Amino acid sequence: MQKTLTVEDFLKTATPEQKDFLAEIGGLVEQEMTLIKAYNQKVAPHAKDAMNASELVDGQGAQSIRDDAGFYAHLATLDEQGKLKEVREKISNWLTRAVNEYGMANLGIVQRQYPHYVGKPLPKKKACYSRT
Repeated sequence: MQKTLTVEDFLKTATPEQKDFLAEIGGLVEQEMTLIKAYNQKVAPHAKDAMNASELVDGQGAQSIRDDAGFYAHLATLDEQGKLKEVREKISNWLTRAVNEYGMANLGIVQRQYPHYVGKPLPKKKACYSRT
């Protein structure tokens, strides 16, 4: 089992290249949070419409496309969905590089987020390196 390092502990011995690389994730996380907020703001009115539209549907569902609030919520957020997918792909690439190129597999944030964003378990044999 790999030892888990906090960011603070990692930074004590990290190389300048590792520190610069670690700083990149902050911008990506900020982009992701901004897009999630925009997405939620656009979806909220449509979710409310869907709850209020129960009299517009019969046993078969929405009577027309214009009555389908879920469809409008999807259309209203296409831009955010695409941008969010791009940012999450960048985070996935960052995590992969953190492990494969920068030896940051012991970093706690990498261990926790790698499976979520990359979609597979963290490789076992990648150790953390830094200058000592």
